[in-house]
Amino acid sequence: MKKQKSTLTRLQYIFLSALFFFTAFLNSSTAQDSLNVRLISSFDAANPATDVFVSNNYAYLANDVGGLRIINVADSTNPNEVGFLTNNGTEDVFVSGDFAYLANRYGLRIVDVSDKTAPVELGFLAVGLTVTGRHPSGVFVSGNYAYVAESVDLRIVDISDSANPVEVSYFTTNGFAHDVFISGNYAFVADENDGLRIIDISNPAAPVEVGYYDTAGSAHRVYVKGNYAYVADRIDGLRIIDITDKTNPTEVGFYDRNSEAFGIFVNDNYAYVTVGNAGSGFAGLRVVDINDPSNPTETGYYYTPDVVAGIFVVNKLAYVADDWAGMYIFHNDFITGVADNLNIPIEFSLKQNYPNPFNPSTKIKYSIPNAGNENFRSVQLKVYDMLGREVDMLVNKQQKPGFYEVNFDASKLSSGIYFYRLSAGSFFNVKKMLLLK
Repeated sequence: MKKQKSTLTRLQYIFLSALFFFTAFLNSSTAQDSLNVRLISSFDAANPATDVFVSNNYAYLANDVGGLRIINVADSTNPNEVGFLTNNGTEDVFVSGDFAYLANRYGLRIVDVSDKTAPVELGFLAVGLTVTGRHPSGVFVSGNYAYVAESVDLRIVDISDSANPVEVSYFTTNGFAHDVFISGNYAFVADENDGLRIIDISNPAAPVEVGYYDTAGSAHRVYVKGNYAYVADRIDGLRIIDITDKTNPTEVGFYDRNSEAFGIFVNDNYAYVTVGNAGSGFAGLRVVDINDPSNPTETGYYYTPDVVAGIFVVNKLAYVADDWAGMYIFHNDFITGVADNLNIPIEFSLKQNYPNPFNPSTKIKYSIPNAGNENFRSVQLKVYDMLGREVDMLVNKQQKPGFYEVNFDASKLSSGIYFYRLSAGSFFNVKKMLLLK
């Protein structure tokens, strides 16, 4: 629930914001206000922002009143809005391919963002509206399913038809399911009353809880990497839980600076935690070294004049949603040897060919993300006819992370519908194209 501000509080905020940005502009922040974290830029959304997702040089901002804001962050020092979609009550956003999935207080919204300047809502599913006070607050997309944290339930929605999302099942956590993260065949739910819930989703139609860990506070957000779940708890800070044995998760470490932890993102060996004011000090961003999960150590921080919420990290840049004004972009100065390169994709994508329909040639674009310690991926891009017969192999080699474009020449083929399939490791995607001669 958003905090209500009195007129005096708002005036105080305006004063603090002016002081904050003036100080940042002069680049004269004292060690008391920041350590190893530097403000690069900010974007004023004019309304509370609750979450942010970054994909291919664009930041997608969940704006509580303004809806979805799409911001070009190719130049991190000068973010600029290129498009927006108005809808009240958007709390969380997840982007996959050409679609943005919004956890909205009225339900799950599916938005086509292939044209960043003109996003269009394609599908909507009312979730949790049968009970007063229930609404979605978190969403995660994996494969053909969207997993929605909705008050007391985890809702599983089939999104294979973007225009017609269909709920296939749900699991009741009995508390207040606020966020969800999918890893493998498991959904990890941050429940504000009952901590971390671990649910087997190998059969999306029949989810089953296999384990849980009660953080004893108020689990707000969750991020899973490897054998650990990192929980942002609004009472007890960052909790680090070993999930090697899903049936018996065990806390191995914690980081608590007497502030409410609102957001969490893990990148490399660092946990980025957004915190609020729990009675002492300002809110802001905390960067925690988690190389030893049993002994997390703060390496940097930056105080902000207002509560910050959702966060997304790419390389050394942290994109932070501000609960009152918009978005900040911070730089982690503690990390060395990592390039500030936003031209490295953070997810797979396969674009619609252009032109389409075409004759006789068309271009196909796709992206290969960073694979951690792997410098190359085995990539195949094949073309099939309507009968499923392979008619061309466009790509069959090892490729570095990056953006690619290939030309498909169909001069020897007859008119008709064809399919192209991109595969790399466990990822694959298929799209349709039309040849007209």
